Amino acid sequence: MNAEFQTLKAKVDRMDQRISGLEQQMMHLIETTTLIVSNLCIGIDSVVESSRRQAVEFNRYSTLNDLPGVEVPFRDGTLPSLKGLRTLKSAADVDKLEANEALAFAIGYLGPNAL
Repeated sequence: MNAEFQTLKAKVDRMDQRISGLEQQMMHLIETTTLIVSNLCIGIDSVVESSRRQAVEFNRYSTLNDLPGVEVPFRDGTLPSLKGLRTLKSAADVDKLEANEALAFAIGYLGPNAL
């Protein structure tokens, strides 16, 4: 019986070692995935900010040349029209906003803590 116990104990010890190795591999995978996701988020933020700047610059050009503008994405990358807000094509459109619409645009462009 003692030999059977020793054999069983040896098997359990090997299983513990394998589990420990798997735990270390999982921790490494989690750290790697976290780093990848973090880098992707930084990249997405950069793309959104670039898109916003391009839309603003195009709208400046459009205003000077009496052309309609384009929607400027909110900070989170969504377009105002996709959130149920009207499309602003000119400065005159901004002047026509109701107070609740102006607030929604301000929060979208500046963030909820900016007001």
